[in-house]
Amino acid sequence: MNVIRTAIPDILVLEPKVFGDSRGFFLESYNRKVFLQDTGIDVEFVQDNHSRSVRNVLRGLHYQVRQPQGKLVRVVAGETFDVAVDTVYRLRPKLAAATEPLRGPRHGPIVEVLMRETSLDIGKPFRGYVATYWSEAVNRVDATGTAAVNPTFRYIHAREYFRNRYGNNFSETDHWRFGIPTFEEYGQWVSRQAQLFTQSLLVDERTRAALKLLTFLRLYKVDVELMRALGIRFLITDSMFPGIRHLTLRATEARPGAISVNLFELDSANLGTYSPTHQLEAAPQGDVLSRIAAKRPDLESAVFVAKRVPGPPLLPARNVRRILERDGYRVAARWGLSAHRGRTGFPGSASAHRRGAAGAAREDHRAAHEGTDPTGLPGGRGGHELPRRARSR
Repeated sequence: MNVIRTAIPDILVLEPKVFGDSRGFFLESYNRKVFLQDTGIDVEFVQDNHSRSVRNVLRGLHYQVRQPQGKLVRVVAGETFDVAVDTVYRLRPKLAAATEPLRGPRHGPIVEVLMRETSLDIGKPFRGYVATYWSEAVNRVDATGTAAVNPTFRYIHAREYFRNRYGNNFSETDHWRFGIPTFEEYGQWVSRQAQLFTQSLLVDERTRAALKLLTFLRLYKVDVELMRALGIRFLITDSMFPGIRHLTLRATEARPGAISVNLFELDSANLGTYSPTHQLEAAPQGDVLSRIAAKRPDLESAVFVAKRVPGPPLLPARNVRRILERDGYRVAARWGLSAHRGRTGFPGSASAHRRGAAGAAREDHRAAHEGTDPTGLPGGRGGHELPRRARSR
C-alpha cells in the first residue's frame, strides 16, 4: 500500500495494490496488519457504512469531542471531493499549511504542456495519449532491489520518488487529475488483447522474460512508429533519444541530485486520422503481431484483415473528426464520391462506444466508421475507450 502524507498529519491518502487479469481485478481494501505497518496507526474499526450520493450532494462527519470518530473512505465508483478541516490548528503554530488545501499533484512545465495540448473535454477533439517510459537507470530508486528482478516495480517505486522531488509522479494517477489521457492503465481496465499486444511489441526480450503476467499497460521499450500508430503523442522519460526521427524535445524538469525528466512530442501521431488504403491478409492474431514486428508495414495506410474485403479500392479519408462525448467518441470523416468506401484509423481498440453510420456515405459524403480497428492493431482495451478523467481510486 502506498501512503501519501498530507499537510495535516492526521490525514493520509492510501493507494492499495490492485491485482488484475483477464477475469477482472482484486484489491485488499483493508488489512489491519498492513494498515498498522504502513501508517503506524493502531486502530480498531467497529462500523462499516456504504452510501451512494447523486451529483453535488454534500455529506459530513459530525464533530464529536467525547467520542471522536475517524473514518476510512473509499470511492467505489465516480469521484468525490473530500474536505478535511483541522479544528486544532491553533495548537500547531508551526504547521503553516494547516488551513490550506491538502497536497495534490503539482503541475510544472511538463504537465502544463500536457494540460494545454492533450486534456480531455466534452465536445472537444481527441488530441493524443501520453505515455511514460522509465529506463533501467530508474531501478536505483528502489532500495529493496525488486525493480531489478521485476521491472513492474520500477514504475511502482518511481511514483513516490518523482512525487517527492517534483510534486508529481508523472504517471496515470496524477495525470488523470488534470484530465490528461494516458496510454498506461490499471489492470482491471486492461483486456487480454491489449496485454498481449503490449507484451509482444512494446516489451524488450529481457523484460519479457521477467514479466510473468502483464496486468498493467506500460512501456518497456520505445518504438516510435508503433507508438505513433497507437495515438501516443507525448512521451515522458528519463532518457534522451538522439537521432531518432519523429521525436521533438518539448520540456525538461530537473532537481539537484534527482533524475531529470524529459517530455518528447511524437509528430503525426494517430489521433483517429490514420486512413488505410490497402489491405493485408493475416488471419491468426499471432500472424498480425509477427508481421508488424518483422516487416513493419506502413501503419498509416495498411489495414490487417482476416479475409480481403472485395469491392472498389479504399480511398483515403479526410476531414477526420474524433469528438469526445459523455459515453465515448463520435467519429466522422469525409472521402471522395459516395460510391466509394473509406476507413478512418482509431488509436487503441474498436469499441462499442464508437457510434455512427457504417457502410454507404450520406449525401454530404460524411460518415462515421464503426467496427474493426482499421489500423490493423489488435483491439481490446474494452472500457479503456471511455474518457480519461480524474478518478478517485
